Amino acid sequence: MRKKSASSKKRSNRRTETAKRRLAAVLIVLAVVAVIVVFAVFMAKRGEPKKLKLTELPFAAGSESAYTGRGFYYLSDSTLIYDDLKDSAKDETSKISVADVGVVASERTAVLYTLNAIHFVNASKPVEFSDRIIAVKAGKEHFGVLYGDARDKSTLAIFDDKAVQIDSVEFSAGVMTDYSFDMSGGEVLWTLETNVNASDPICMIKTYDMQRHSVSSITTVHDQLVENVFFTDNSMFIVGTDSIIRYNVAKHNESYRALVYGRKLMDFSAGGERPLFAFSLRSEEKLSTVVLYSLSDDDVSNVKMTTVQLPGNALGAYTMCGSFVVIMPDGIKCYTGQGILSREYRFDMPITAAEKLTDSELLLVRDGKAFIAKIG
Repeated sequence: MRKKSASSKKRSNRRTETAKRRLAAVLIVLAVVAVIVVFAVFMAKRGEPKKLKLTELPFAAGSESAYTGRGFYYLSDSTLIYDDLKDSAKDETSKISVADVGVVASERTAVLYTLNAIHFVNASKPVEFSDRIIAVKAGKEHFGVLYGDARDKSTLAIFDDKAVQIDSVEFSAGVMTDYSFDMSGGEVLWTLETNVNASDPICMIKTYDMQRHSVSSITTVHDQLVENVFFTDNSMFIVGTDSIIRYNVAKHNESYRALVYGRKLMDFSAGGERPLFAFSLRSEEKLSTVVLYSLSDDDVSNVKMTTVQLPGNALGAYTMCGSFVVIMPDGIKCYTGQGILSREYRFDMPITAAEKLTDSELLLVRDGKAFIAKIG
C-alpha cells in the first residue's frame, strides 16, 4: 500500500481543522440565534398586558359603602353589613332604624350619619346635633364632624374612635372651606379657611396635633386661592389656583413653587419615589390632556413636568403608587412620572366605571356589580 506523503497529511489535517472551525462557527451562530429568539419571546410576553385579578364585592355598584382598608361597610335595605375581605370571621351585621343614612369608616370602626346625628357602630346611642351636619370625615383614630349653617358660623367636632368628643373648633361665618385627615406621617388634621372680603383673598391652613389637642402650625397664602393640601413625611404641598407651594414640615418655611396656572388638580400620590400630581386643563370641556408634575420632597426645587394624551375611551385617570394610571373599558395603562408607558393590565371582560379607593386599589364596575382590584 502506498503511504501518504507528509504534505498530504498536512493538507488533510488542515481540512479537518477547517471543518471543525466551520462547525464551531455554525454552532455559535445557532446558539446566538436561539438566545435571540428566546429573548424576543420573553420580551414579547413581558410586553403583553397582564391579566388583572378582580375580586367581586358583596354589594351592588352605587350602594352606600365605606372602605376600611381591609373590608367594606355597606347598607342593604335596613341593615348595616361589614364584610372583611381578609377574615370572614370578622364580618358583622346590624339593623338600622333610619333612612337616608351615610357611612364613613376608619381602619377601626365606622360612623353612620344623618342630617342631625351621628352613630358610631360600636356605641350604644347616637350623638345628636342642633345644627345641620355638613360633612363627616374619617382619619386613622379620629372623626371630624362639621356642622352648622353654611351661611353662618360652623363648628368642627372631633371624636375619637370610641365615640368620645375630644375637641371642637369654631369658624367665623363663611370662611370654612375644607378639612381632612392626613395619615402619611401619623395622623394630622388640617383645616382650610378662606376670607374673600379683603382686596386679595386670604387662605389660612391650620394643622392640629391630635395628641395635644392643639394647633401645631398656621400657614397663610395671600396671592391665590387654595384648592387642596397634601402631606408627605417631609413636605406640605399647598395646591393653589396659580402654583403648587412646597413647605418644609420641620422648619415650616416655603421651599419652592411650581406654576400650575390654567390647570385643575385631578389627583395626587405620594406612593412613589417622588410626589406626583396630575392636572387637567381648565379650558377643556372633555378630559383629554393631563399634565404630570413630579416634584422633589426636599428643599431643592427639581420640578419635572410632562404631558399625557388620554385615549378617547378613557373611563378615568388617577395617580397611584407614584404612577399615572389610565383606566379604559378593556384594561389599564400605567405611566411613569415622566409620562413613559411602564406596564399594562387587561380585564377578562369590559368594565363601565372606575373609582380610586386607595393609593394602590381601585373599585371597578361591570354589569351593575362592584369589584376591587390592586395595582402594583
